[in-house]
Amino acid sequence: MSQKRLDSTLQQIKYKNPDKLPADFYQTLNESLNQTSIIIPLHEKYRKTVLTIAALLLFGLGIVLGQQFGSTDNTPVHITAVTVKQNEPVTIYLVYDSDKAQKDVAFRIVLDSALHFVSEDIDIQAQKEIAWTGDLDAGKNEIPVVVAGNSIGEWHFVAQARIDGVVTENRVKIKVNG
Repeated sequence: MSQKRLDSTLQQIKYKNPDKLPADFYQTLNESLNQTSIIIPLHEKYRKTVLTIAALLLFGLGIVLGQQFGSTDNTPVHITAVTVKQNEPVTIYLVYDSDKAQKDVAFRIVLDSALHFVSEDIDIQAQKEIAWTGDLDAGKNEIPVVVAGNSIGEWHFVAQARIDGVVTENRVKIKVNG
């Protein structure tokens, strides 16, 4: 600290008797301040703030990149559950609402190994997956599917419909009791 700056500071605080200061006051004060004061470099002073801001920016970048390049599966999923007795048929209604009539909708149903389709057609009963193409009318469309569980446990029924390039998925957990 220079003597001019110290004089200026003393005048600002209105020190009344600068004449009563010892002759070596400025030099002693300057040496004392230099020895006891810690001068923190600017990068050290703001290190925590900079690191916090950098971490937040990286976190935000991760979210943005995750949304852009993460899962491309935008499939709307509808999940429900039902409990039935072993080999008891249950009707699952697949409901599709459409603003307009849809042509060539691709449907697909997949059953877990302990489930089977209940149908008069023996070929359908033996399948674990069926797929077909059909049309939907404007408004509410219900497709009934009857299944039953051969074994006690929790099993899954998964139905998908591709309408105008968008896949809608219905998952039904079927809990089979004895």
